[in-house]
Parts: sequence; structure tokens; C-alpha cells
Amino acid sequence: MPGLVGEAEIRSIAALLPPGADWEIAPFVTGHCLDDTWNDVEPYGPVERARLVSIARELVPGARLR
Repeated sequence: MPGLVGEAEIRSIAALLPPGADWEIAPFVTGHCLDDTWNDVEPYGPVERARLVSIARELVPGARLR
């Protein structure tokens, strides 16, 4: 979710995972958020999503978009 998880958070999470981990990154989807204000947040577009997954893959080769 933009504003909650970005490049810095991807790098921090990757540092916690072993190199051989299977890491499935789920895209943020609005409409059913526990906090209703999050339903107004525009999800990352395909280009930014791909960039973040690419960064994750550089650090944890088993990372992929779910």
C-alpha cells in the first residue's frame, strides 16, 4: 500500500528473510480495508509494482507478485 509499504520497507523485509525464501508479495486492493480511509488510497500501478517486486527479487530471488 502506498504510504505504508514502499522501497525502504521491501528492503527491510528482505533483510529478515533467508536468501532461499519463497516471498509472495500481494498487491494492495481497495474496497474491503479494515480502516475505511485506506479504501481511498490509490494502489500502486503496474510499473511501480513491477519495480518493487524487482527490488525484492534482487535481494530474495524467490520473491514474486501474487
